[in-house]
Amino acid sequence: MLDGFGGRGDYKAKADEKSLREVYKNITESNAKYIVEEYFYQDGFFHEVNPSSLNTIRVTTAKNKKGIQIFFAYFRVGGAGARVDNLHSGGVSYPIDITKGQLYTGLTYKICDIEYHPSTNTKVAGYVIPNWKEIVDYAKKLHQMAPEGANLIGWDFCVNTDKIIVIEGNAGPGFPLEINYKQNTWKKVKKYLDEF
Repeated sequence: MLDGFGGRGDYKAKADEKSLREVYKNITESNAKYIVEEYFYQDGFFHEVNPSSLNTIRVTTAKNKKGIQIFFAYFRVGGAGARVDNLHSGGVSYPIDITKGQLYTGLTYKICDIEYHPSTNTKVAGYVIPNWKEIVDYAKKLHQMAPEGANLIGWDFCVNTDKIIVIEGNAGPGFPLEINYKQNTWKKVKKYLDEF
């Protein structure tokens, strides 16, 4: 559902004709607004961290007079048994060093300094994302095609062993709870907002 904040209201349908017809009927007869997305099976490290959810990398880009820059990025992982990777739905957020693509210790709304994912005991902190530059360049390219006035966008990418898939762009990307102070993220954010 479009008003399913934090990944709430998600529904995974079977791919047979009967199930899809039922989904179509429910959507067309409802007053609610929905987004229908193709199911994508993730593999490799990003799947193994928490197999029940599609775990994404959010790269937040900002556009100003100087062009498009990367503000911050983080790896979003679902909680045990969750289908979504949102922090609001019990997920874990691992900030990313935007220069190297290395994952820092993660956090939830209750716990900080999470080195291993709680449900699978997979070590996440310290992992370096392969093809990080390609992901960053992709996010900048996408922002160049965004509508006029969309100056701050959080891009969600699904990374597989052989491809990078864009899941969505968020005009209200949210801000990470924990910041790597060496990257002066809040200083960059304040400077950016002051320009407007």
